[in-house]
Amino acid sequence: MARLRSLVLVHYHELGLKRGNRPLFLRHLARNLRRATSDLGPLNVRQVSGRVLLELDGHEHPEAVRDRVRRVCGVASVSVASRVASTVDAMKAAIERQIEGRAFASFRISARRAFKTYPMTSVELNRELGRFVVERTGARVDLHHGELEIHVEVMPAETFVYADRMEGPGGLPVGASGTVAALLSGGIDSPVAAWRMMKRGCRVLFVHFHSVPYLPATSQAKARALVERLTQWQYDSQLLLVPFGEIQREVVLTVPPPTRVIVYRRLMVRIAEALARRHGAAAFEHCPDRRGGGDAHPAPTHRDGQARDHRGGAAARHVRDLDRARRRLLHTVRAQAPGHANVGARGRRRRIAPRDPTPGQRGMRRRVRRDLRVPGRRRHRRSPANRPLTAVNTDMLVA
Repeated sequence: MARLRSLVLVHYHELGLKRGNRPLFLRHLARNLRRATSDLGPLNVRQVSGRVLLELDGHEHPEAVRDRVRRVCGVASVSVASRVASTVDAMKAAIERQIEGRAFASFRISARRAFKTYPMTSVELNRELGRFVVERTGARVDLHHGELEIHVEVMPAETFVYADRMEGPGGLPVGASGTVAALLSGGIDSPVAAWRMMKRGCRVLFVHFHSVPYLPATSQAKARALVERLTQWQYDSQLLLVPFGEIQREVVLTVPPPTRVIVYRRLMVRIAEALARRHGAAAFEHCPDRRGGGDAHPAPTHRDGQARDHRGGAAARHVRDLDRARRRLLHTVRAQAPGHANVGARGRRRRIAPRDPTPGQRGMRRRVRRDLRVPGRRRHRRSPANRPLTAVNTDMLVA
C-alpha cells in the first residue's frame, strides 16, 4: 500500500496572469497563508507549478486549516488532498481513501496532467480510474451532473487526489496593492466596499465619524464589530474614531439646511484625506449612505434644522440635485496639465476642428437622409429660369 500524505492544496487563477511581478504576488499570498493559519500549529508552505501546498504532516484538524485558508484573498479554490506517487496503483489507493465512507449514486473523474510526457493521456486516466470506482462502489458515471467529482492532478514527481473542492474569494492577496483608507459607517455599503478593496489586494485603514457626546456611542460599538469581522480577511486592522459632533453643530448653525449634507460629506472627506496621508495610505474610499457618509447625525442642538435635512419634499429634492451636480462637476471639470496635446501654453483648452468626412461617410449620410424622407413626397429641383427672384435691380428694368 502506497503511503498517503495529506495536505491542503491551494489554487489561484488571477495571479497566474502576472508575468514579471508574479513572484511578488506569490510571496504576499504565502505570507498571508502563514498568518491566517499561525494559531493552528506549524505548517510548511511550499510553491509548485500553479499551486501552493500547505503540508499537514501529523496535523490533527486539516479541515480547520482548509476553512481558514478559504478566507485568504487571492485563493481561487482550496481542498484537502492526498499526495501519492505518479503511478496508477497509487492513484487508485488514494481514490479508495477519498470515497471511503461516502454514499453516492453517480460520479465523475477529472484527471489533468501537468506534463505531457506521462505514459497515459488524461482520457485514458479517466477511464482507468473510473472503471476502478465502478467496480468498488457500483455507482454510475455521470460527466455532467455527478454527485461526486474526484480530481486527479498528475505532476512530474507526485500526484494530488481530492474530492471536496471549496471555492475561495479569488482576487489578489492583501498587501499587494498598498494601503487605502475607508470611511466606515454603520450601514452595509461601506463594509462591503472595504471588503472589495481587500479583495483587490489593498490593506484597509478604517475611519469612523461619531457624534459623542451628543448621541450615544452605539455607532462606535457597531464600527468596532464590523472591523473585527473584516479583520478575518486582512489579519490586523486599525480603526480611527473621529469626533464629529462639534463640527456638525457649527454646520447646523451656519449652513442653510439644503446644503448641510454636502458640507458634512466635504468635511469628512477632507479629514479622511489628512488621516490617510498621515498613516501612509495612497488613497481613500468613500461609500456614502443617505445620511451623508457615516453614522454621525447632526447635533441635536437645532432640531428643526435636523428635521429639514432628512424629511422628504422640496428640501430633499434640492439636496439630491446639488449632490448630482457635484458628482457631475467632479467627473467633467478636470483641468488638463500644460503641455497636453489639447492644452495651449497658457493652459487654455484648444478647440479641435472636426475632420472632413471621407467619401464613404458622405455616402452613408446621403443614404441615411434618403431613408429618413417622408414617403409620398418628392423633391422637385427647379430650373434656374423658374427660381424666384430674391433681389431686383431697378436700373435694368425697361418700360
